[in-house]
Amino acid sequence: MGYISACSIPNTIRRGKNYYLHFRLPNNKFFRASLGCDSAQKTKYILSRLSLFISLVKSDRIEPIHLLNIVKDMKKLEQKDIDDYLFHSQNLYYAAAKKIPTEIRKMLREGMPISPEKSNLKSLSRMLRGVYFSEGGPLLEDQVIEELSAKFELVGKEEEVDYIASQCDIFFKQYCDAKLAFLEQSQGEYLQLLASLEPRAINVLTAISSDHNKIGREESQMTLIEAWGEFIKFKSSWNDKIRQINEKYFEVIAIVLGKDKPVAEVSVQDIKRLLAAVKKLPKQNKKPYNKMTVPECLELKNIPKDDLVSSKTAKDYLKLCQSFFSTFLTKEKNILTSSPTKDVSLEYKSISYGAYTDTEMKSLVGRFLSEENWMKWIFLLLAYTGARRGEIIKLTSKDVRFDADTARYYLMIKESKTVAGTRQIPVHNFLINNGFMDFVNSRDGLALFADVSYFNKATKAFHRIRNELGIPYRNDFDEPRVVHSLRHTFITSVMTKVNTTLAQQVIGHELSNIGETKRYTHRATLSELLKVVDSIDWS
Repeated sequence: MGYISACSIPNTIRRGKNYYLHFRLPNNKFFRASLGCDSAQKTKYILSRLSLFISLVKSDRIEPIHLLNIVKDMKKLEQKDIDDYLFHSQNLYYAAAKKIPTEIRKMLREGMPISPEKSNLKSLSRMLRGVYFSEGGPLLEDQVIEELSAKFELVGKEEEVDYIASQCDIFFKQYCDAKLAFLEQSQGEYLQLLASLEPRAINVLTAISSDHNKIGREESQMTLIEAWGEFIKFKSSWNDKIRQINEKYFEVIAIVLGKDKPVAEVSVQDIKRLLAAVKKLPKQNKKPYNKMTVPECLELKNIPKDDLVSSKTAKDYLKLCQSFFSTFLTKEKNILTSSPTKDVSLEYKSISYGAYTDTEMKSLVGRFLSEENWMKWIFLLLAYTGARRGEIIKLTSKDVRFDADTARYYLMIKESKTVAGTRQIPVHNFLINNGFMDFVNSRDGLALFADVSYFNKATKAFHRIRNELGIPYRNDFDEPRVVHSLRHTFITSVMTKVNTTLAQQVIGHELSNIGETKRYTHRATLSELLKVVDSIDWS
């Protein structure tokens, strides 16, 4: 493939989708180097960084090899750079939010109307809120790319850029909401939003703690936020997901215990007080709590039972505290002689999901049949296989296979949360008769449910269907019934009809080895498993 001139971007050419730095040297030869970029916008930003060096090479004031090394050594965006950028951005919004009272008074003194300002802020706040759940990029993405690309090479860092821009959107929304609250004379809400904007967000704690650490300071006087900065470095093995979850948890811990409290002064009573506060928190991925700040959530009263965090979440807070205070500060750093988490326990009660009745299942299955594409087949597969939601969503068309001995199709579950989860599940004839293989063949080697970009997409769709059918969320025993209850219902049904160990193999539980089931402790054949799936009838 030949080179195609990218005339709109000086000093570059394009080969295929990739851009190259390309210009004539003083000796009439050409300089060429890959920019590792297929975006015209990013190429322009990179060129803006290199423009001075290009001029120097063209004027024969530096050797081309120097420019080549600069291109190769352009700094990659790293976690510390992300933390520093967000710390700086949050500081700017926080400083602007503190000046809101002064700005409003100035407007009033100068006779400027504030109604248009309130209207604009409301519109902007709604826009920012909508951006979080839209398929497009964050509102401030272009600005973030422009600023970062002046310093860093962003190729392959799309997720990091999206994360930074999303965080900046949140800072921007908090600022808008703070100004709107002040204009509406909600002083308490303004102060809460101002506090939430103060640079203590966990993704910048490393930068904050480095400013707090003073040479010669006694370790015993290390504050909570300083210790957390050291703990983050100690836990460098955390992946991004675990880090983000724990950072969110620590935001609550820092507010309840006090970010400037010396770690040596944190007591057992403090940890118990923290856990008591956590148990009263709402689920922050649920409306309207997902729009609230942590201080706002901590101040809420009389939260409905179904909206409270699970006991598992409270247990996870305790585990983080144990790792922080006991493993790190006591055993690793010897800063504490005894951990405040010692002898603190928290009972973990797993959620007991309820099952749907046969009548409800027939109603659900009838509705599933009327849906299209992924909404039809995800839910029908969940109902007729007892598989986990994540197992179904990860299926590809190659995972749907044909068994010559039984002349039946089956699912090959390869990705599961347990070893026992790797298994074969026969496909119920009801699904075949309703066109399942036509859907599979239409995917032609691809993921069956590529349209489901996140697990909660299926959950939300199921809740809508359940509610439209008038099926109660809780049963007579006050047990919640969600999409996972389809698996629970399948298990409840088959366990009353077939051998326990055969049922366990279909649903992906560890095999038991008791009594008459001993002869089934080998991996059963597909023909033996048919009786499990075929025992289901919800048509």
